[in-house]
Amino acid sequence: NTKNSFNNNINKPSVKNTNFSSGLNKIKKADKLYSKGKFQKAKKIYEDAIVYLLKANKENSLNADIIISLAHSYGRSEKKDTAEIYYVLATEINPKNYYFNQLLGIFYVQTKKIDKANKRLTIMENCKCKEYNILKNYIENNS
Repeated sequence: NTKNSFNNNINKPSVKNTNFSSGLNKIKKADKLYSKGKFQKAKKIYEDAIVYLLKANKENSLNADIIISLAHSYGRSEKKDTAEIYYVLATEINPKNYYFNQLLGIFYVQTKKIDKANKRLTIMENCKCKEYNILKNYIENNS
């Protein structure tokens, strides 16, 4: 389930970056609320996370884990255009990260961009990984 596993798939800061850690802690709290259907409360905490993550990004720019965390937070706080920019950037920084590609593909399905979701699937088809299967099933069940 991608909703509950976001923090488990993000590398913890290798450099001591308290803003990144604080942002991840906010995401974890917001994801719990989101999964319980408390979207407005979660949205506010995602917005708090974004503040920390933007600071972390200034300290350690183009860190794919920070970028994908920003994408997730912007997406969940209903800033879809900004979320897409960060999702794409994360996959450009780390194109072989299949989890990032899976997240971008799911985002495309959620924003009704099925052709782009299928393109992500094509990029991943040779990975023989769970992320491919998760995205494939998500596309089949939600488009």
